[in-house]
Amino acid sequence: VKDRRRAAARRAATTLKAEEFVSFIQEHHIHCIFISESWERPEFDLYKLINIENFTVISNPHQRKGSGGRPALVINTKHFHARNLTNTLVQIPWGCEATWAVLTPKTATNTSKIKRIVVCSLYCKPGSRSKTKLLDHIGQTFHLLSAKFGAGLHFILAGDTNELKLD
Repeated sequence: VKDRRRAAARRAATTLKAEEFVSFIQEHHIHCIFISESWERPEFDLYKLINIENFTVISNPHQRKGSGGRPALVINTKHFHARNLTNTLVQIPWGCEATWAVLTPKTATNTSKIKRIVVCSLYCKPGSRSKTKLLDHIGQTFHLLSAKFGAGLHFILAGDTNELKLD
């Protein structure tokens, strides 16, 4: 009985967080949000929780066992064509927490300087033993996507890197 009450309290708190998050997105006219530590779990789908018209949620709740982390992207599809690259074109190594997408601005033309934007939300937990693996993954993905998409491609990587040295 106690466990069921705790689970119900967690669901209620998460629903409240989601409602506040959705309000923030709508009030501030957000185009893309990078979430480094979402509350998503394999049994608790973030896409269903953040159900906003004209937005898509890209995440990967299966990147490691345990709680915490789970990066995600929330993208306004009124402004961008969004293609999820996570575990399709870009394979995420087990233990690395990253979510990738390529955004094409709906106003982009052949003469646009910015034709596509690769976005990555990442998380590196404190004391992680996967730092080198994550850095290698970022470098390999940068080269893979640069070769695939060519000119007019730009990158935005954002997240909670803790002690990860990106320099």
